[in-house]
Amino acid sequence: MRLLHTETLEFKEFFDTQIPQYAILSHRWGNSEVSFKEMRKGTAPDGPGMTKIQSFCRLAAGRGFSWAWIDTCCIDKRSSAELSEAINAMFKWYERSGECYVYLSDVEYSPYELLLKNRHEQSVWITAGWPMMRARFQQSSWFTRGWTLQELIAPEKSKVLFFDANWNQIGSLSELAKDVSDITGIEEFFMGFRQPWNSAEKIPGMNPSAKASVARIMSWASHRHTSREEDMAYCLLGLFNVHMPLLYGEGAEKAFFRLQVEIMSSRNDESLFAWTSNQRVSGMLATSPRYFAQSGDIESFSRNSRRPYFMTNKGLEIHVPRKHINQGDQKRGALLILQCRRATEYAPLVIQLQRDGSDGAYRTECGKLENVFRWSPAFEKYKGYNLSKDLKDSCVIHVCNPHEEYYQRGMLCNKILFEGLSQEIVEEYRRSLA
Repeated sequence: MRLLHTETLEFKEFFDTQIPQYAILSHRWGNSEVSFKEMRKGTAPDGPGMTKIQSFCRLAAGRGFSWAWIDTCCIDKRSSAELSEAINAMFKWYERSGECYVYLSDVEYSPYELLLKNRHEQSVWITAGWPMMRARFQQSSWFTRGWTLQELIAPEKSKVLFFDANWNQIGSLSELAKDVSDITGIEEFFMGFRQPWNSAEKIPGMNPSAKASVARIMSWASHRHTSREEDMAYCLLGLFNVHMPLLYGEGAEKAFFRLQVEIMSSRNDESLFAWTSNQRVSGMLATSPRYFAQSGDIESFSRNSRRPYFMTNKGLEIHVPRKHINQGDQKRGALLILQCRRATEYAPLVIQLQRDGSDGAYRTECGKLENVFRWSPAFEKYKGYNLSKDLKDSCVIHVCNPHEEYYQRGMLCNKILFEGLSQEIVEEYRRSLA
């Protein structure tokens, strides 16, 4: 890990147990950021980028830190290997930081607000000053960026400190948790939790055994964006505790597909499939985090009763109870009852599959994600243990994934899905994607 000395602004590399206490910066990139090469050669131009680094280091030094880390200049982005290593380790670096400073360049105290903040008791500021500033705080672009999501989760809540454009402290994440939750949709419990996928504590108003499901974490990212399209997947690596190489140029959908395959290989969490879109037909995996926008209240209850599912060259191979074949709204359909549910419901969620051939299928009615007894009266009072029982007699279905598709004549076609299908089904699928 390459750190910047807060007094001399010189770099030094540390490894593993040698890494000292350091402060870390969370911010939105501007147009004049300083690179590693410019800092090392002493050729960094004066401007907002250099001023940001100097102010950050001055703040860190004043709070007792000799070392600091900022992503603009502490990573040599000319090296693809170093960039890949840094992105895969970034969640851990934020997690282990002594303090994390969130710099909101588009939020600024008014002179009156600053007077209330600095010369009056906290109670006066909260009642008279903060309500005026809250709206500007909530509208900061920092809350819309993909990379800043992990910075609300990885560091301890009390060590995340917000600052305005002039480096005046706004408050800690502990103090601002409710407002941040309202902005981001992240429950206060998970802020600063460090490992949201491994919760063993009780969550108010939720199942005591609940963890942050894949769908819940994806929902946190569903309204965010990144400058480079692939980063919308890469910025989520640490949140799911997975690692994968970075392939800039592969496109957003392929990067997100690879992320989901990595998640699937390390977590038994079927909420990965609990998303909605306006597509009429699809594969099992979403093409974007935005498809999880309505999945923030989904929790997993996996009983390890379904045999392992995994991606093959024929699509996702997954076991479905035989009694769920020829069920649902479609001819030759099948219901895939997932081992997950809404936090306020006990019945598992279900998605509709359309079968083709002996073991091939694809997802239909992608905009529909309801619990099983709302889907069909035949499943009234159906619960997780019913699914465990039904899975004892199951068969394999291969659900083709849209990421195996290629563009042909301006239309999305699937080599595997279309092979052997009738022309009528092929045309229906094409029309749904047009």
